[in-house]
Amino acid sequence: MFQQQVTEIPGVLIGRVTGVDDEGLPIVSTAKGERVAAGVVWMREAPRWADCVGLRVVVAHLEEDESRPLVLGLLDAPPSAAARMSETLKLESRRELVIECGKSKIALRADGRIEIRGGHLISRSSGPNKIKGGTVHIN
Repeated sequence: MFQQQVTEIPGVLIGRVTGVDDEGLPIVSTAKGERVAAGVVWMREAPRWADCVGLRVVVAHLEEDESRPLVLGLLDAPPSAAARMSETLKLESRRELVIECGKSKIALRADGRIEIRGGHLISRSSGPNKIKGGTVHIN
């Protein structure tokens, strides 16, 4: 339904990112068959366009010139930096780093404490599962 509304705005088309040019700009194609490098309006955080190949974008043309497409935004979510394959993903915080999802929570604190909370905790290992500490309290 949203796609139909967007395509009914004069001068605005739905396109796809089909590649990236030498300057890092997205190459877009639209139903009109054009396949050219497009300018991009300001985005808070521009995606890596090479990771966006195949994603849908909203495209307009500068001064109605079809050889000058302008990407107004993405209709599909680009892969996040965390979703890309990498050897190491490092998140840092000075005081506390918290990950929450529903009733689950993991908190890492600057003083070295780690808190894991959840309604049901599972620890599985195909090798040794060790618990080490100065003292270990169970219940």
